[in-house]
Amino acid sequence: MARPADREVDADEDDLWDLGVNANDDISLVLLDLPGDFVASIQSLADRVNSLWGPEPDNWLARFSGDPIGVLSHLSQHGLEDGARETIQMAEDCFPAGSRVNVSLKDDPESDDVWVVVHTDINADWEKAYGLFDSFVDKWINSASTTTQKCLRLTYHAR
Repeated sequence: MARPADREVDADEDDLWDLGVNANDDISLVLLDLPGDFVASIQSLADRVNSLWGPEPDNWLARFSGDPIGVLSHLSQHGLEDGARETIQMAEDCFPAGSRVNVSLKDDPESDDVWVVVHTDINADWEKAYGLFDSFVDKWINSASTTTQKCLRLTYHAR
């Protein structure tokens, strides 16, 4: 395909004309017809550009919450992100394999406050889970900041 002679184009657009691309083409279809080494060059360039912008933000809560963006926003607003990370890590360390930690937000029924609930489904019978949770709470009280203790609620369930 030749570009119209009466139209000025910049170098990048000129290269696309040489490839037979015009403004009405679906670029994904055009890329399918390009040689593999050219596509690899484009991917390499895209990777280099992305490295300048840095990686996607780490959404560490996605593994623990059905609403990681909402929970993370609340944690950040109240300076609780570090305390929540430490609490979750402590829960993972204190409870047996197969236990699951879930983080959610819950409205306080007696005020306008919103609590961050760290709930653990403990992979143990009730009696063992009770003892493990009690030890976890003791350890958490001795290490978590006062702010974290005021704003996070710890719950558990034996399974």
